[in-house]
Amino acid sequence: MKKSTISKLSTAILMALLLLGCATTSGTKEASSAAEIPVITDIAIEDGNVVIKSNKDFTYTVYSANDPYKTTIEIPDMSIGAFTGRIVSDKSGLEIIPKQIDSPRKSARLDIMLQTPAAISPVYKDNTLALSIKKEQPVVWPAFKDKDITSKDIESRPDAAAYLTAAETPAYAVKAVDETAQPAAKATEIMGIELKKTKDAVKILITGNGAIIPNVFPLNEKIVVDIPDVVLKAALPENVIAPLKAIRAGKHKDKLRLVFDLKEKTNFDVAAIGNSVEISLQAREVQAAKTQEPAAAQTSLQNSAKAVPASSAASSKPVQSASVTEPLIEGEFTGKKISLDFQDADIIPIFRLLADVSGYNIVVDPAIKGAITLKLINVPWDQVLDIMLKTFSIGKTVDGNIIWIAPVTTFAKIAREKADKRLAEETAGELVEEAIRINYGSATEIRNAIGGGSGGGVDQRERGGGLLSPRGSASVDNRTNTLIVKDLPVNLAKIKALIKIMDIASPQVMIEAKIAQISSGYSEKLGITWGGSFTTTGPNTIDGNFSVNSPVAAAGSSTTNPGGAVGLTVGLANYFKLDMFLSALETIGKSKTLSNPKILALDNASANIQQGKTFYVQTLDDKGNPKSEEKTATLSLTVKPRITPDGYIQLEITATDDSLEISGQYPVVNKRSLQTTALVKNGETLVLGGIYTSNETELETGMPWLRKIPVLGWLFKTKTQTGPEIKEILVFITPTVVAQQK
Repeated sequence: MKKSTISKLSTAILMALLLLGCATTSGTKEASSAAEIPVITDIAIEDGNVVIKSNKDFTYTVYSANDPYKTTIEIPDMSIGAFTGRIVSDKSGLEIIPKQIDSPRKSARLDIMLQTPAAISPVYKDNTLALSIKKEQPVVWPAFKDKDITSKDIESRPDAAAYLTAAETPAYAVKAVDETAQPAAKATEIMGIELKKTKDAVKILITGNGAIIPNVFPLNEKIVVDIPDVVLKAALPENVIAPLKAIRAGKHKDKLRLVFDLKEKTNFDVAAIGNSVEISLQAREVQAAKTQEPAAAQTSLQNSAKAVPASSAASSKPVQSASVTEPLIEGEFTGKKISLDFQDADIIPIFRLLADVSGYNIVVDPAIKGAITLKLINVPWDQVLDIMLKTFSIGKTVDGNIIWIAPVTTFAKIAREKADKRLAEETAGELVEEAIRINYGSATEIRNAIGGGSGGGVDQRERGGGLLSPRGSASVDNRTNTLIVKDLPVNLAKIKALIKIMDIASPQVMIEAKIAQISSGYSEKLGITWGGSFTTTGPNTIDGNFSVNSPVAAAGSSTTNPGGAVGLTVGLANYFKLDMFLSALETIGKSKTLSNPKILALDNASANIQQGKTFYVQTLDDKGNPKSEEKTATLSLTVKPRITPDGYIQLEITATDDSLEISGQYPVVNKRSLQTTALVKNGETLVLGGIYTSNETELETGMPWLRKIPVLGWLFKTKTQTGPEIKEILVFITPTVVAQQK
């Protein structure tokens, strides 16, 4: 019994020792596991620089969402450890706010709040991140002399000199100045202060003699604008516009301070562009509309910094930003400017950041993965998106305020599926047949336009091509000028729309030609401007003043010098002045109108006008028998008008002048021609000249026989010679567009 008791006691002691050993081992493992978790071991502010240390190697992201007074450091898979409160350095004016992010990925976030804008340069080595902070232009606030604003007010708001963050005043968004442009000279004087009222806002325009770099901030019911190193040369507006109550100005040692008193707190935007600063005060109804929008719709840059990675609160609120998104235009970058500094960062949180900055909803395909390292300063957000898309060879589509990002192959697949679906609908759809009567055009030409055919006829049918589907067809009934189309309803509607455009009445042109014979020398007094900018074709080269050096023969009653040697010419003249002058010349016998034909021609159709004579000349046939042969000598004009969209008329002119000449045994017809294309105004007169006739007469009278005695015969005869009388034939062409009756 005693032995059994000792045995049981020994067993119990052994079991206790085993349990103790297990507990010790487990605790050791847990402690070892806890020691392996990356944690921030130290955050220090040394000589204005920030030093962050960890027990493990880590990656980081530094970015500033266009807020010059705040910089954020994001460290994934990191614990903030014991640093849960604010770290403030009065000496350097820095404040660090650590935050532990648990969702969707555990990370440590450090917000560094600056009193003045500064450039931050990160350096990482041996688990230590050192941030070198170099102040740019510190703002010194001397005692303010205005009675309503005191230095105490400024000291109570350490961030009063800064642009307001969106978290404090969501509607106050200060637009970034385009720093990429060529910097202008700094302003030294304020030259103008103007007030303008628009539908949605009251705008304050401050203009200087150079670039203005202002500090703008609200204070109670005031807007304070500090402009360094300038003097006020402009007069303050005497009359103000609500919600403004008054405008005051105060000169300080190193700056000019403008104070805009408001009747009530008002949201405003500030834009500094070149030599001017524009402050836009929103109207009351616009503010009321904005206050009704959910907080998630605000696209502030401050909130965008908090979205990488997104907190659980942010992920639970839908982004409703349709009213603030800007349209995306390919090749143009107009988005808000941001500064980013990423080192081997996942691209998904960056897309989320761009969504918050832009106001667009961004949907990323699950297949999109990758990491990127980039450093961008003051770059439009849409350009950042474009760079990332090109880097990973991915694409995007924009539908309203939603941007869908996916691989290019995904979009190609969707396009193929749409094409296949459309083809399937065309294959399975019911065909509709309709006869369309063509009023003015040619049914055959319209059939060729819609189906790509080349012929016409009631039995000819064109299948597919052009607007026709593979199953569609079109045929023509030439007798009734009807187009018979059989196709899907959607294609039939497109064809009818095209026919409505093509089947219209062609405009008509009245062509009036006047052929006049004028005594030599008087053509220069008609006010004709010879020469012009015309394109010519044909066998004869026309250049310079458009003279064709082809001699024009002329007939006279007793001609010894038949014809002149002056060619056809082209010119412009005023029709009404010409008509009056020709009438005056006819009155004194210096002009004669040979013909005045008129003809109506369709647009782009030829019209022919000709005048001449037919001669019958006695000739011999092959057997030597006499016969009469017909010879024609005409002055012919062929004109093809084309009306241009701007109201001019383009004329394609072919002019021929044929004359009969008896030379030797057989008669000869001299042919001369001119081809030209001229552009004239509606109702303007085109002149063709250079056709000359020369009449020279010689008459001898005297006593028979005696007048033929050499030398002495002059005593018994009289010889009279007249001429040469030279006359010029001018052809006037006046095209006029005929108004169509509706």
